[in-house]
Amino acid sequence: MNRAVFLDRDGTINIDYGYISDEGDISYFPDVFSSLLRLQTGGFKLIVVSNQGGIALGYLDPETSGRINKRVVSDFAREGIIISGVYTCPHHPRGGAKWNDPDCRCRKPRPGMLKDAAAEHDIDLKASFMVGDKITDVGAGRNAGCSTVLVLTGQGKQALSERQSWEYLPDFIADNLKEAADHILGES
Repeated sequence: MNRAVFLDRDGTINIDYGYISDEGDISYFPDVFSSLLRLQTGGFKLIVVSNQGGIALGYLDPETSGRINKRVVSDFAREGIIISGVYTCPHHPRGGAKWNDPDCRCRKPRPGMLKDAAAEHDIDLKASFMVGDKITDVGAGRNAGCSTVLVLTGQGKQALSERQSWEYLPDFIADNLKEAADHILGES
């Protein structure tokens, strides 16, 4: 079985400007490419799992979301980094009838995206990590059986300031993806 690092997208690997609705709006945090290359070299599959509620709210359509994700995969491929999969959840509690699915199993903190990726890529969830900037990311990892890392990029600092009300506790808190990679590689 394979090990993976599941990565939230907005706020974790790229700067979160709100709902990204154009592939030209993607800007990456420093050290993202080198950190992911180290994780890949360390034997981890890299998989993006992203709530894309902007689809449900009408900020972008599924096709645009797909183009944005293809751009991310392409940007990393140019740096020699293989993103093994991108999984998105288009649902949002305030979305219209088509996108407001109370039984949705994919919207983080639910583990559906991670479990789908695990089945498709033969991933051992217990030997894998979920990295994100929100407690919902941590929750998805916990609910899937992964170790979890909260990064203080994106909305991470805000999440940290609300730690008294956390429903899910991360295994590790990292300033950024570089520190998260250091931790993951030290743990594996």
